[in-house]
Amino acid sequence: MKKLFTFVITLFFAMSVFTGCTNEQDVNGDFCYECDGICQYANVEDFSKTTPFIDAYLNHISKNDWSDEQKLQALTDWLNAKPCIISAKIETENASYFSTSLKSMPIQPPKGKIAILLDVNGITQELFLYIGPRYPYDSDLWVATYYQYIKPREIIATIQPVSSVGMLFDMIDTVGFEVAGLTGLYFSSTEYSQEELFNYYGGKPYIIAIGTVPGSPDFSPTFINMDNKDYQDDWLKLMTDYQILLTKYPYSGSTIPVVTFLVPEGQEREWESKLLTDYEFITSTVVTWELESMRITYFDGP
Repeated sequence: MKKLFTFVITLFFAMSVFTGCTNEQDVNGDFCYECDGICQYANVEDFSKTTPFIDAYLNHISKNDWSDEQKLQALTDWLNAKPCIISAKIETENASYFSTSLKSMPIQPPKGKIAILLDVNGITQELFLYIGPRYPYDSDLWVATYYQYIKPREIIATIQPVSSVGMLFDMIDTVGFEVAGLTGLYFSSTEYSQEELFNYYGGKPYIIAIGTVPGSPDFSPTFINMDNKDYQDDWLKLMTDYQILLTKYPYSGSTIPVVTFLVPEGQEREWESKLLTDYEFITSTVVTWELESMRITYFDGP
């Protein structure tokens, strides 16, 4: 029995030496690009934690005298070999898209953009990985910089102009999905000021923000959870009790609601098209994109 135990320990040691890595780190304590530890974090919420693995591989291939295209293709092939990645492919469209909030940050346009589909317990998640030079930006060493992902479940749908709130609520009920947000509606009252009205609707659990129009008595609430029939009925009653009227946006002369629906996770792309084709009162749809940094700071390296 002792000999068997010794043999098992020896075999385990030999396997760790020959494979050269554990789940995350190699025998030298560096992050192991040859292992599948990256899959522990292969979801849109935790993807920034894959940075050390991606950087380790980019550092590894930097020793080769390869062109930018060859390095980007090698990284794509490496990602495709991971069991948690359904597919990875180089995006040839403009790779320098960033939200306006990041335009003032000291970042260099990325060297490449890779479209990735992740398998997260049978659910498909979609993101773009951006690769750029390590600071200083004249460095030949590439690192993971940002990733941009489809926010799970959210579809933003623009509704055709409506003449009543009740009509809009009927449309929402017809779709049948949860409503994460509702904007684009403008109201006013001939009997009460904005300040007086706020005392009545300001504490409602389905209103999270109030917008006003300069020089106008109109106000525009941001609603949530308006698939809830009790919330719908409460708002309609409030409109009746305090003579609140649906108005038109002063600068466009129309009322165009924008609804954020929560669709089944992993089916965002499907419902982006399906909502548009199945419901004639929906005029446009788009998935929600989020942008996250892959770096602790904008100057750190691997």
